Amino acid sequence: MWDTILHIEADAMPVDQKLQSLFKLKTIFEDCNLSKDSVYARLLHRIGLYEYAVNKSYTKAIDLTKESIRINTSQNKGSSPWFAIKSYSNIGFYYNDVGLTDEALTYYDSAFRLYKKFPERKDLIFDARKARSTIFFARGDYQRCIEENLIGLQEATEVNDLSNKASFLILNAQAYAVQGSFTNTVECADSGFSIGKNLDD
Repeated sequence: MWDTILHIEADAMPVDQKLQSLFKLKTIFEDCNLSKDSVYARLLHRIGLYEYAVNKSYTKAIDLTKESIRINTSQNKGSSPWFAIKSYSNIGFYYNDVGLTDEALTYYDSAFRLYKKFPERKDLIFDARKARSTIFFARGDYQRCIEENLIGLQEATEVNDLSNKASFLILNAQAYAVQGSFTNTVECADSGFSIGKNLDD
């Protein structure tokens, strides 16, 4: 079942077909009364993501992802608590997309709290970090935006993730520009574009 889920995720088929395939797996899973472990949690997480992508069914996406979190944070045998970092982040994205930024921040915070237990999984929190920064920028809280980007920049540097490093630098350049900090704006923009150019070469 696990390999089948991964195969569907990686397949180039349209997302709506992936959603149909995963729903069929969910039916098989439940009809066979299989244990609701990390495999089932990943299935729910992915169905939630595709429901959001295909049908804009935010309620269903959130409910499915919450159930995935419940399974993976249950401490039961077969759970995968680190994967819930991504699930918390996804719920944050769903709320953010409909303009419920307070709720989004709450779930991003939950992702970061759980991430502290699994600091090796920095790859799971970069998108949430950038989304959180963007919310602060939109609210006019440029200092918190900058602080968030500096944390993300440090995390990206620690794992030599040049793409995310460039992203955080550019986000900070925008915030510094609004604040009128010309020197910091130019420094961050030049560094970010330089890294980005090297990635393209």
